[in-house]
Amino acid sequence: MKTLRALSVLVISAALGGTAFLQALPVIVMDRAMAAITKSAGGPNRWHHPPRADPMTPSIVRPSPDLAYSVCAYDLRGGPVHIHVGPGAQYWSLALYADNTDNFRTFNDRDHAAGLDIDLVAKGDARASSLPNAIISPSKKGLALVRRLAPSQADFRLADGARQADICGALGLIGL
Repeated sequence: MKTLRALSVLVISAALGGTAFLQALPVIVMDRAMAAITKSAGGPNRWHHPPRADPMTPSIVRPSPDLAYSVCAYDLRGGPVHIHVGPGAQYWSLALYADNTDNFRTFNDRDHAAGLDIDLVAKGDARASSLPNAIISPSKKGLALVRRLAPSQADFRLADGARQADICGALGLIGL
C-alpha cells in the first residue's frame, strides 16, 4: 500500500510539474527572443531590421527569403507605445504578439493601404480611452513583427527604405 501511495504521489507530482513547465515554456521562449531583439535594436520600443534572409544567416526560425522583416520588442511598463508602418512594398503585414507568444492582432496593407498608426496600451491602462488608435495589449511586453514582400534584391531595397521610416517608440518620447 505504501508503494502504491508513493507511486501515486510521484505520478501526480510529475503531471503537475509537466503542466507547469508547458505553461511556462512560451513565456520563457518569448523572454529570450525579446531580450535578443532588444539587444539588437539598442533597447526596447525600437525596430530591429535584419538583413535579407539567406540560408547562411537566418535571424529567425525558417525566415522566408521573399520577405523583409522588422521586429520591435515593445515594453508598455512606461506607458503606451506608438507604432507606425508606412506603405512602400507590394504587401506588408503587422502582427502583434503577447509575452506568451499569442498573436492578438494583425493588420495588413489590404485594409490600410496608406499605412497604419496605432498606440499599444497595456490592459487596464486608463489612457486607452484618450487614444483614438488604441490597441489593448494583453501583456505589458511583447513583439511587433512587420513582414514586407521583397522577392528580389531590388524589391528588398524598396522595402528596406520603407521600413527605415517606420516607428516603434514610447508615445511620450516621439513627439506625437
